[in-house]
Parts: sequence; C-alpha cells; structure tokens
Amino acid sequence: MNEEIYLINNNTPMGPMGRFSSYEEIPKKFHRFHPSFENANIPQQEISECIEAVKSLNQDKITLVDWGGADGKICDILRKTFPDIQFDFHIVETEKSIKLFSEKYKDRGTYHRYIEDIKVPYDVFLCNAALTFAKDPFSILRCVKSVKPKVVLIQRTWDTDEENSYLKLHVFIPNICPAWVISQKDMDSILLPEYKMIYVRPSLQMQKYGNVFFRNRLYERID
Repeated sequence: MNEEIYLINNNTPMGPMGRFSSYEEIPKKFHRFHPSFENANIPQQEISECIEAVKSLNQDKITLVDWGGADGKICDILRKTFPDIQFDFHIVETEKSIKLFSEKYKDRGTYHRYIEDIKVPYDVFLCNAALTFAKDPFSILRCVKSVKPKVVLIQRTWDTDEENSYLKLHVFIPNICPAWVISQKDMDSILLPEYKMIYVRPSLQMQKYGNVFFRNRLYERID
C-alpha cells in the first residue's frame, strides 16, 4: 500500500478510497489531519444555512462553537450579518491551525484544541467539512449532546445510506488522510430523541462517489 497506488486508482483529484473499521487498520503514514485552509471558499448554500440557524434562535446573545473552523471565517460572516447580536465564538482546531490562526484572527473567536476545553454552555454547534476528518466523530457528538446546544448544524460530512459508518482514505492532492463515512443511523443513534432532525440536504458543491456523498444536517433540541 502506498500513496502512488491510491492516486492512480482514484478517478478524481478528491474522493474517498478503501474501507476500514478503525484507525488501527490504516498505515501510520496516513494518520494525519486534513489541513484547514485560510480564507477557504464557503459555498453560499452553507452560509445561508448558518444564517438561518442563527436567525431561528431569536436571541440577542449567542454562544457558538465552530468545530474545525480554521480562520474563523464563518464567525466573521455571522458577526457582520447580525451586528445587533452579541456573539461569543469558540473555534476548535488542530495545534498547527491554532498556531497559524489564533493570533492573526483573535478578534474572530477563542481557539481551543479540544471541544472538552470549552467551559461555557453554547447555543449552536457548527461543523463545516470537518467532522468527517475527526479521529472519533462519535465521541465529539456525544460531548456536544451532553452540553445540550439548541442547534446542531453539521455540513459537508461524508455520508452513506448503508447501515454502518466506516473509514476511507481521502485524497485531496497532495494530501491523503483518513475520513469517516458516517451513516445516518449512527448519527441519529447519538442525537435522537433529545434532538429532532429538521432537514438532511445534499451539499450542492460536492460530487457523489458511488454510495458516498456529502450531506448537510440540521438538528434542533427538543425542549
């Protein structure tokens, strides 16, 4: 197994390959996090979903956690969109990204290495194109559920109609890293019944690869 073989067998410059049940089955040279990009292009669909999620709360003070939020661009967009709302943004990122972004974009939010480091309750949990690259996305969701935010918005996550979640190797040239394909059943088993699903939508930006594709999901807490 080597990177060249995976690149040759892949039909596109980006996509998931292989099938594994745990990180231990994947060669250690692929144990790396997908890089976070500065000033990344966020599709208008996902920006609109974030805006609608915030608007639905009808609050003048909102604490929001952006897991994998990179340079805090979406936080900046929301603050400019809702100038009358007092936001408290928290961004969870890798050590490398924290070194790159935390000082330069300190006005956008407070950076944390792990979601467990956030010691305040939050109203919104947002994750755009990042949960699928977490080492253990299920423990993150369980942690989020324990805090009981009002809204959980998960965007651009590799999804499948199959029963079980699994790991694949994801190619985003020149990077190759593990990526979870998360089944609807597994996500619902964690968040329901305390939350209700508002929608499941295909991400308009991304292609479908066989039985694997990107979806956006919004859950609201049942009070």
